[in-house]
Amino acid sequence: MEQTSSNTPNPADEKGHNAVQDNVYIDPQEEKALLRKLDRWIVPPVMLLYLFSLVMPSEKALVIYESC
Repeated sequence: MEQTSSNTPNPADEKGHNAVQDNVYIDPQEEKALLRKLDRWIVPPVMLLYLFSLVMPSEKALVIYESC
Protein backbone atom coordinates (compact mmCIF):
# COMPACT_ATOMS: atom_id res chain seq x y z
CA MET A 1 0.00 0.00 0.00
CA GLU A 2 1.29 3.38 -0.92
CA GLN A 3 0.73 6.38 1.29
CA THR A 4 -0.01 9.72 -0.28
CA SER A 5 1.07 12.95 1.31
CA SER A 6 -1.39 15.78 1.67
CA ASN A 7 -0.61 19.43 1.06
CA THR A 8 -2.05 20.55 4.40
CA PRO A 9 0.52 20.92 7.16
CA ASN A 10 0.27 18.64 10.14
CA PRO A 11 -0.20 20.57 13.42
CA ALA A 12 2.02 18.04 15.16
CA ASP A 13 4.89 19.00 12.86
CA GLU A 14 4.67 22.69 13.77
CA LYS A 15 4.72 22.32 17.55
CA GLY A 16 6.54 19.05 17.91
CA HIS A 17 3.66 17.33 19.70
CA ASN A 18 0.10 16.28 19.12
CA ALA A 19 -2.21 19.29 18.74
CA VAL A 20 -5.20 17.38 20.10
CA GLN A 21 -3.65 17.38 23.56
CA ASP A 22 -3.65 21.20 23.60
CA ASN A 23 -7.46 21.23 23.76
CA VAL A 24 -7.66 19.16 26.95
CA TYR A 25 -8.38 21.16 30.10
CA ILE A 26 -7.89 19.59 33.51
CA ASP A 27 -9.42 21.42 36.44
CA PRO A 28 -6.75 21.82 39.16
CA GLN A 29 -9.22 20.99 41.94
CA GLU A 30 -10.39 17.83 40.18
CA GLU A 31 -6.78 16.84 39.55
CA LYS A 32 -5.97 17.25 43.27
CA ALA A 33 -9.03 15.19 44.21
CA LEU A 34 -8.02 12.43 41.81
CA LEU A 35 -4.45 12.39 43.12
CA ARG A 36 -5.71 12.19 46.71
CA LYS A 37 -8.01 9.31 45.79
CA LEU A 38 -5.16 7.46 44.05
CA ASP A 39 -2.87 8.10 47.01
CA ARG A 40 -5.44 6.58 49.35
CA TRP A 41 -5.57 3.43 47.24
CA ILE A 42 -1.88 3.06 46.32
CA VAL A 43 0.18 4.29 49.27
CA PRO A 44 -1.24 2.03 52.05
CA PRO A 45 -0.58 -1.28 50.23
CA VAL A 46 2.92 -0.13 49.27
CA MET A 47 3.63 0.84 52.89
CA LEU A 48 2.32 -2.55 54.02
CA LEU A 49 4.59 -4.38 51.59
CA TYR A 50 7.54 -2.32 52.79
CA LEU A 51 6.68 -3.13 56.41
CA PHE A 52 6.50 -6.84 55.58
CA SER A 53 9.89 -6.68 53.90
CA LEU A 54 11.35 -5.21 57.10
CA VAL A 55 9.58 -7.60 59.49
CA MET A 56 10.07 -10.76 57.44
CA PRO A 57 13.59 -10.74 56.03
CA SER A 58 14.51 -13.19 53.33
CA GLU A 59 16.18 -16.51 54.10
CA LYS A 60 19.46 -15.31 52.60
CA ALA A 61 19.59 -12.45 55.05
CA LEU A 62 18.92 -14.84 57.92
CA VAL A 63 21.71 -17.16 56.85
CA ILE A 64 24.19 -14.27 56.63
CA TYR A 65 23.04 -12.92 60.00
CA GLU A 66 23.25 -16.31 61.78
CA SER A 67 26.67 -17.15 60.36
CA CYS A 68 28.32 -14.07 61.94
